[in-house]
Amino acid sequence: MKLTNYIRDAFVNSVMNDVPTKSYAEEAQKVFMPAHLATLPKIIQEAWADPVAKHYVSTKYAALCHQSFIVPAEDNGRSVPPPLKVQAKLAEIKAAYDAQSNAMSALRSKIKGAAYACTTTKQLRELLPEFDRYLPAEEEKTLRTLPVVQNIVADFVKAGWPAKKGSK
Repeated sequence: MKLTNYIRDAFVNSVMNDVPTKSYAEEAQKVFMPAHLATLPKIIQEAWADPVAKHYVSTKYAALCHQSFIVPAEDNGRSVPPPLKVQAKLAEIKAAYDAQSNAMSALRSKIKGAAYACTTTKQLRELLPEFDRYLPAEEEKTLRTLPVVQNIVADFVKAGWPAKKGSK
């Protein structure tokens, strides 16, 4: 079967979805939140811990490892910086995230290059037999001849074709 860009991209995405990744954003949030909450006044910490009062606390977004999450913060127009005591730990997490992101980009480039180098699914199967399950099944060769049909005109005439002028 001829490979289209849609099939190639679906193949690449399917393969990449099966590569395990670690959520560094969750890890960074677990480090950031307790340290950030400790810098806030006691009354804000208590309100944030209360599920009913939490919605009345002013919040902002904090971004770590290309993920955003809501944190209680003063509405002063500035972004929420990480507390000093966890900046080194967050830098380590960010470095690990960047390394994983670069490795995933390199893998995506390799598999995409292989997919776009092939013109048929057969070629791609031969090039990368381990990834066969990510490719669509081969279609049966379609019959390019017209079907044999008998008495089409006779059947239409019997049904009243062509319609007489003035009748419909």
